[in-house]
Amino acid sequence: MTRIERLRDFIAASGLLTEFVDIKGDTQDAPTQMLDFVDGEKLAANQGTRYIAIVDPSTNGAAIPLYSDEREMSIAFFGKGGTGAKLDRRIIADYAEQVNEYLRVNHPDNESCMYKSTPRGVNGPFTNDDGRFVYDLRVSCWFRG
Repeated sequence: MTRIERLRDFIAASGLLTEFVDIKGDTQDAPTQMLDFVDGEKLAANQGTRYIAIVDPSTNGAAIPLYSDEREMSIAFFGKGGTGAKLDRRIIADYAEQVNEYLRVNHPDNESCMYKSTPRGVNGPFTNDDGRFVYDLRVSCWFRG
């Protein structure tokens, strides 16, 4: 199992990858997942879909100095594109904050290969080429072996 999958599975334990309650109290379908890279063609082709992308920029083999089991991971939250982008901005921002809060207050169980995560806060909004609002969450993760 990759480190990206381990982080995804830890987030999945929160239930936030099946659905979430938005800032208005409405239940929303969870964003579609992208792991390891962001597929711009997929984003452009599916304007009505939200996405969450989990990437490990350190897969070039460079560990953070002193901690061979520590990785600085990135989670990108893509709101809906097209005409719905502006209306979706607050919903995706709130979703990013919910994931950030979950990672901040919860710890993986003893059975997990990931033993700690420290979120660095949500950054954004940014916009991508098709007008989607994007929020970024950097997370320091520590893995066993």
